[in-house]
Amino acid sequence: MSFRGEQIVSRAIRTPEVLGCARCLRDDVVDKMRRVWAPGDGIALVDRLMHRARPMEADADGWEQVQNAARRFRAPLTAIFARIEDGTLRAGQHPSIEGYGGIFIATAEVERLFRHPQHVGLAPSAFGVGVKTKGAIQSLIDQGYMSVTASASKGIATLNMRGSAFGPAHLLRRTKVAVMSDSGLIDFAEAFWPADQHERGFQPEPGCSEPTFVGSAADIAFFASSFFNFAASALRKGGDSKATACFVRAPHDDGSMSSHVVPLCQPSVHVEAHHGYRVHLSHRAKSAIDSEIKSNAPTGSAKDETGGILLGEIDDALGIISIDAATGPPPDSKKSPELFECGIEGTHALCAFHAKESGNSTKFVGVWHTHPVSMPRPSMVDLRAMAQILHLQEKTPRHVVMLIVGHAATRPSWRFHLFRRNEFQVVTLAVEESVDE
Repeated sequence: MSFRGEQIVSRAIRTPEVLGCARCLRDDVVDKMRRVWAPGDGIALVDRLMHRARPMEADADGWEQVQNAARRFRAPLTAIFARIEDGTLRAGQHPSIEGYGGIFIATAEVERLFRHPQHVGLAPSAFGVGVKTKGAIQSLIDQGYMSVTASASKGIATLNMRGSAFGPAHLLRRTKVAVMSDSGLIDFAEAFWPADQHERGFQPEPGCSEPTFVGSAADIAFFASSFFNFAASALRKGGDSKATACFVRAPHDDGSMSSHVVPLCQPSVHVEAHHGYRVHLSHRAKSAIDSEIKSNAPTGSAKDETGGILLGEIDDALGIISIDAATGPPPDSKKSPELFECGIEGTHALCAFHAKESGNSTKFVGVWHTHPVSMPRPSMVDLRAMAQILHLQEKTPRHVVMLIVGHAATRPSWRFHLFRRNEFQVVTLAVEESVDE
């Protein structure tokens, strides 16, 4: 039989003594009773899941074990298994863990399929006021996302219009980056992405597995109606923004409330050359690179290579590389027509600054440089530089991005390359000393 999404022997709850709220227990047990569990069923299930799982790296980001994901998102295991088997939820096989414990699933996809209860969709409130089924407003609202704090004091809604480059998880990441960079939204940053847990979770009674939302239905109705008006207004006005975030503060004791709308700028989208990752290059990063290429000629020679570092995030589960910022060459860099040697002076402090300002969402992900008169293909010098970053540093990253701008002096051609540590093999060569006779 199944209890709270887990397969157990029926004798375990034949005379149960379980504490908890009646509704939770009723929802867990009703319609979930099955025949006595047989080991063969479990073996067959694991075989089917293993058949769907693809090989993954041991330290890959964005993946977690099935049991942990089910517990964290309160997702029934039976539903997770069904999603894996029908192909809507990606599964990976850990290289060093055998059997069921070695099956991992993509965290972002679990979050999309089994959202936390305090995140409420906008669609129910839309239907309540008579939105036409399969109409434009319903389509707009269905692509939105509404999140409310546990105390129902603040809420965020995002809208993803047709033609946007953002998926659900990446849209929320862009919202976080926008919040962190806006001093007027610092209270939202502290409420939704706190650096530390400031308050102890509210646990009213045994049996409930997560802190309880302490707002009311009226609070949810307030936020739902506010965000519905926001969605309708965005649809009516149109405009160039394909993704937008709305921030609402609930009425205070004096009766005042406030809202703030932030357009989320669309990135330019590239496809990484080796692994097919989508690269989201922000307008800010692209402008910084273009500016450095244009200023390279007056400060040196148009045929000198130049470059800098890239800051953002790599999401292996989604297959997306986000480039939020780019810099010019550090002061100790060396330029020539044959080589750009990226320096390190000031880079540690720069990376720490961006990580702090973005809530650790914008970090060092790689480097960029130009090939003024040649194709954007990695040279042997470039490959040696990648091997040095991935293997010969005190703290080596698991993967690194290299952007090469080919024909930068005439017709710039941008190409991104993702290199992984396990793609390079370090070989120690023994050198025999020659003895003169």
